[in-house]
Amino acid sequence: MIVWEIKKIVKSKITLIAIAVFILLTSTMAIIKPTLEDEIKYTNEQHETIVDKRSPIVIGKENFNKKIEALLEISKHNEKNSIEKNMVKDSKTKIENIKNNEYKEVNFWKVFSYRSTHPVASFFILVMIMLIVSNIYINEKISSVDNLILSSKNKFKCLYSKMFLAILIPVIFYSAYLGLEFLIGIIQYGTPINGNLQAFRIVDNFILLKGAPTILNYVLLKISVMYLVLISISLVIFLFSSTLNNSLTVISSGAIFIVLGKVCMLLKSLPSKLLIVLDKINYIDMLSYFDINIGMNWGNISIMGNNFDLINFSIGIVGLIILLSILIIIINFKKFITN
Repeated sequence: MIVWEIKKIVKSKITLIAIAVFILLTSTMAIIKPTLEDEIKYTNEQHETIVDKRSPIVIGKENFNKKIEALLEISKHNEKNSIEKNMVKDSKTKIENIKNNEYKEVNFWKVFSYRSTHPVASFFILVMIMLIVSNIYINEKISSVDNLILSSKNKFKCLYSKMFLAILIPVIFYSAYLGLEFLIGIIQYGTPINGNLQAFRIVDNFILLKGAPTILNYVLLKISVMYLVLISISLVIFLFSSTLNNSLTVISSGAIFIVLGKVCMLLKSLPSKLLIVLDKINYIDMLSYFDINIGMNWGNISIMGNNFDLINFSIGIVGLIILLSILIIIINFKKFITN
């Protein structure tokens, strides 16, 4: 069934638009990069970009030494605030776990990490997900095939294959994007090396970085969370697709769902703890500021006397959205069949 569903999508005109968006995405991201560890750039008072012309190795060593000095300075502090206490603890952990106390070339990993969760990439992938997932069930309604599906012997297989497709589409698009950017990164910066070194080497806001993860583990964490975020949005859009009557309404509802958390933050009358969670869990900020949230230390939140890491709690809510979406979709399927 799933193969048949994929074939239908491949043949649709919407897929051509999605492919065009994907090509635009990969070509755009191929020229976007952060300031590398062996570069120094800044803007002067005349708004001119000044580039340090010294040797990349010299600049790289200087930047690395500055990070080490900052970690040593933070590790000596005696703070009372929970976030600052964790920063001191994590700084000590990073210093204790440094395997090689000298600059190493990590340009590939910094660029790949930057591109893997960049807001521009997130936006384009969301557009592709909305275009295709919004039509998965709507097309059946428009062509009146939905009644045939619900009366057939394989109705459950057909319906569940559509739901599985809503999970598969973001995985396919994001995986294809990552694969192409990985290859482009190799062409631009060579074979990835030193992925076993600590992630603070490629992170700009390294003081907030939780613990002492390796570069590879840090990048994998970010990518894993991005998969969850995209899948959760895709399932909600499919839920709208199975209950609403046209794709435009589905896309509009999906857009409202994405911005809902950000809008709720404007309601200052909401409980302070809810506003704290919304600050990290709303999709707009989560996708726009991925690098300063995921894997970072933003303190704990107390729920019913239990302390939870704020970022992990937010990720857990994304997982809960996935489970609830699947549950509601299944309930809707059973209602369709009963009716």
